[in-house]
Amino acid sequence: MNYNDGKWHGWDGGECPVHPETVVDYVWFDPDTAKICGVTTGRYACDRVAWRQVVRFRVIKEHKEPREFWIDLKPYGDYPVVSHTPMSGSYIHVREVLE
Repeated sequence: MNYNDGKWHGWDGGECPVHPETVVDYVWFDPDTAKICGVTTGRYACDRVAWRQVVRFRVIKEHKEPREFWIDLKPYGDYPVVSHTPMSGSYIHVREVLE
């Protein structure tokens, strides 16, 4: 499921549902007081978030992995060869820069 829509999503606990470097707001249940706590804002999904206690969350900033590929320096015909894994030969490694 894609949670990157900025809406609040209910959560029953379990593993983190988004990339660990995604920024989230969340509401959590405190088992010591048996109460639902207020909103915790702007945390990385892996930064001290006890997902087993989260009752709802929303994505504030989605983490995207940059694209990576290799370009063969010896093209076949008029077109360069692009690959997701280098084979043999001379390649240029390209990694996307995300702002």
